[in-house]
Amino acid sequence: VLSKMAAARVIFAVTLLTHGTISSSRSEQCLQDCYKDNLTGLGKVDCNAWCHNRVRRDLKVRECVSLLAGNLVETESSEIGRPEELQVVHRSLEGPQTDGVRITWKPSDLGISHLQGFQVTLQGGRGDFSRSKCVQLHLTQDNLTSQQKLMEEYHYDGFQNLVVEAEYLVAVQPLPLPKAPELQQDRLSTLSFQARACESVLNKSLQECMDEWLPETVKVNSSSTSAVVAFDLAPERYKFSRYIVHFGRPPNNYLELVKWEPENVTLHIVLQPSEANTTVLTFTLDNLEPSKPYSVQVSSDQLGAPISTPVVFSVQPQPDPRGPTLSTPVIVAMACLGVLGLWAFAGLAAVLIYRRYRKRKNTYREFENEE
Repeated sequence: VLSKMAAARVIFAVTLLTHGTISSSRSEQCLQDCYKDNLTGLGKVDCNAWCHNRVRRDLKVRECVSLLAGNLVETESSEIGRPEELQVVHRSLEGPQTDGVRITWKPSDLGISHLQGFQVTLQGGRGDFSRSKCVQLHLTQDNLTSQQKLMEEYHYDGFQNLVVEAEYLVAVQPLPLPKAPELQQDRLSTLSFQARACESVLNKSLQECMDEWLPETVKVNSSSTSAVVAFDLAPERYKFSRYIVHFGRPPNNYLELVKWEPENVTLHIVLQPSEANTTVLTFTLDNLEPSKPYSVQVSSDQLGAPISTPVVFSVQPQPDPRGPTLSTPVIVAMACLGVLGLWAFAGLAAVLIYRRYRKRKNTYREFENEE
């Protein structure tokens, strides 16, 4: 028994030493990277606080599956305060030529005993309108006191690979979420920010960034004879006055090709909107033929500007409000069946009439014989 206990102690000590070594190496590497970024980057951060929070594992991250907080216990009390001191710090975890952010906040002391985690959402705006992400951070230590929860500074750094100079909105609210929508708004803290400039992220000049700009997203919503093309706007400081929609057709065997160029391309000029709060630009293509593939691309109006990857789409014919119609062969077959049915009915009626006539005639002859 003593030998088993001694072996267990040795294993436990080795586990602690290994865990401490891994955590220490992670902290040292994080500090080195942070100091280096502070020398070359625009924003300065407290590296000790940054790396201390980076290696913490006190929150379990889950994807948002619904408006409610999943298996979290909902309380009838609506007195849970919105998060405080919401801040955004630019820090990329995916490489030097990308942009990412760390979201930090502190919980409110209002209803702190009911706090079970947070929900963090990111919504893209101008420059990245299709970006939308939501995560839930669940507290993993159930025995935390209210005072311990208040002393913590919570964070999330999973919003990475942001589009340079795009606009975003981040929102943080405590868990569990109330079922009433108006109470959810009362617990919500929001903050708008913009991704870092192209020059600082990609180490290029402003003119190079303008010449190489492409929309991050191009989407097409089609109807019976038309399609609406939606695409991202360039940063406002680029001062683009026009965009070009390249409309054409893919080659017949485009599905078998790795790279291909659209055919019969026509150019449509789309003017930059004057509204300052516009986040996405749209253009409508009319008089399209149903069930035939089309392709669409977008570029700026700069000379030699690159063009986005082709998006292939098609429009479907509008259904007949009278319901499905029958084809000509089906109509002919039904007509033939109808004629045959009439002939059969006529023949059957003739046989029945003839039998009735014979029966009456035989009855009349028997009556004459009796007389």
